[in-house]
Amino acid sequence: MLIKWSNICLDKLKYPADKILLVIAMVTAFILMVTAAGKEREVMEKLLAMPEVKEAYVVYGEYDLVVKVETDTLKDLDQFITEKIRKMSEIQMTSTMIAI
Repeated sequence: MLIKWSNICLDKLKYPADKILLVIAMVTAFILMVTAAGKEREVMEKLLAMPEVKEAYVVYGEYDLVVKVETDTLKDLDQFITEKIRKMSEIQMTSTMIAI
């Protein structure tokens, strides 16, 4: 039997509940971004070089990029967005959705 919560999956036979003291989950977020015109692919390449960025896609519609990010904590996510993402001059707007 498998127990799944967010992005954690434990095999109950290998990890009995009474033996698990602490399970630490990564914070997964999806960031929607609007970039300067024509800068979508350039921004995507810069983002993919960052260890927090797991996936990035150029998309059509209201936003130009969808980026999947993983950090250890919400504080790390906040620092990543404010110190790395928002300081990129090519990024005009972001909207962050935290996965549960």
